[in-house]
Amino acid sequence: MTDKGELLTKDIGLKIKTLRLEQNLTQKQFAQKVGCHQDHISRIEAGKINLTLEYISKIADILNVSVEIIFKNKP
Repeated sequence: MTDKGELLTKDIGLKIKTLRLEQNLTQKQFAQKVGCHQDHISRIEAGKINLTLEYISKIADILNVSVEIIFKNKP
């Protein structure tokens, strides 16, 4: 992954974490809603997983935000 790609992945992960925390969801609770394991959420939030747009859209729906919010630069 390029430096820009890595930065984007980390920014998206941080944004997802921020949005999750704003809704007072633990990683475990959020993972259950997404349909994955808590470790997967941890890796997403740490910027270690490059997500598809479809998966980001699913997460946005669960967090009740638009996909554009997740892509905004500031967490």
